[in-house]
Amino acid sequence: MPLEILGQFMRLISLSVRLFANMLAGHILILTFLGLMFILRVARPRPSVDHPVATVFYLFEVVIVVGIQAFIFAALSAIYIGSAIEPEH
Repeated sequence: MPLEILGQFMRLISLSVRLFANMLAGHILILTFLGLMFILRVARPRPSVDHPVATVFYLFEVVIVVGIQAFIFAALSAIYIGSAIEPEH
């Protein structure tokens, strides 16, 4: 019984850490692209395509990466909740 209770709490902790790490990684990725955009602007002061390229990378991060992260988080949550309410065999 103590191991089962510990397992339930560890699942909550693992989901929380996974969600925090995914959100942090997404924000770090956005900040990295913004920094690279300004570094490239200083290195090449002439008009360039920095903003459209940065916008495409940002949209890629938002649509693809965040969508996949949300799907994985929802799937793991469903698996954990399903195993918690399912009677043992």
